[in-house]
Amino acid sequence: MAVRGIESVARFKLLWGESGWEPGRVGVRVRAESVHHVDLRVTNYRKSVSFYNGILRPLGFRTISIRGEVVTYYLKGPTALGIRPVKKRSERNISYSYKRAGIHHVAFLVETKSDVDEFYRLLRQKHVRVLYPPQKYPRYRRGYYSVFFLDPDGIDLEVFHWDIQHPPRRRDAT
Repeated sequence: MAVRGIESVARFKLLWGESGWEPGRVGVRVRAESVHHVDLRVTNYRKSVSFYNGILRPLGFRTISIRGEVVTYYLKGPTALGIRPVKKRSERNISYSYKRAGIHHVAFLVETKSDVDEFYRLLRQKHVRVLYPPQKYPRYRRGYYSVFFLDPDGIDLEVFHWDIQHPPRRRDAT
């Protein structure tokens, strides 16, 4: 067991080297399967959970909590979005800003263009601030159709449909 751990550290060092990541080095190849989860910090946890319940449950997400932590995860397939309250690290409470480094937006894929339109109607019913109503975005490729809106903290969110055929995923033999 200890030998296996030492071997893992040695292989890890082959990829990282002394000065950080060194792409192209001979060694173990690490491949991610997908993005598993993203956690967002929010200023008003209860308000945000209510908001995300209202927009993600209609999209088929289910919720779970983690014992001993203040977090709500929204799960669908292999992906999860976590909502956590801001931890006060200093007296300055810096809210989210689109202009600062950090998350740009979170996008949710739906099956049809009609689903985007129906979701837009849900946003309007819930009085959610919509940045851009449903429209085509040819600059993102043919068949891209989406609506952009904001969560209670001003984080950009998107619901989109992309009318293209994706090639089947191929797993490389290692």
